[in-house]
Amino acid sequence: MRVFTTTASGRYLLAASGLSLALAACSSEPEATPAPAVEDATGDAAASAPVKDVTWSVGDPPASWVSLDVGQGERQWQVAEECLFTMDQPSGIDPDQVPVEQVLQDTGMKIQNALGFAIDSGPIKTQSVPVTGNEVGVATADVSTIDYTSQAGASGSIYAYRAGEYALIIYTACSANVPFDEVNEQDFAPFIDEQVSINLEY
Repeated sequence: MRVFTTTASGRYLLAASGLSLALAACSSEPEATPAPAVEDATGDAAASAPVKDVTWSVGDPPASWVSLDVGQGERQWQVAEECLFTMDQPSGIDPDQVPVEQVLQDTGMKIQNALGFAIDSGPIKTQSVPVTGNEVGVATADVSTIDYTSQAGASGSIYAYRAGEYALIIYTACSANVPFDEVNEQDFAPFIDEQVSINLEY
């Protein structure tokens, strides 16, 4: 496990106040430490046509999830009292300068800054997500994902996808008071598997 070391891009914004509030049980005196570094990743759909737009396509969340007010282009829900599920879809990103690994790092840095504690990440994995709304026959895309744990016990996952000038991001977070694996198994993972897809326009 490593610690993130790169500086976060300002474009990848967390709803930091919401994250800090929901994970308040994790807070104490923060350490001035860098954030977790990620390893190799893949994450682009195998299509050669230029991408005109990339967005999340999202079904209805469980009735128990509470929608929170966040920035434009983001959606966020409070889950199980001290957990968050957040989706973002930034654009205007240089395809040659910001690979999917950097998106994971930037998001990890923002989470770390919101928590006030360094976070350690596991290896990068990929998850296949359905693709809709395109004309080139791409049925799925590989989304890169890492799990993380903070020094104070908060934990979660980050998902990232890159195509053209766009990125798609999901991050989940639970305080140390909540068993993340249980919430992930019962809430987060089923929602991603059953209600989330990627809309690609060429």
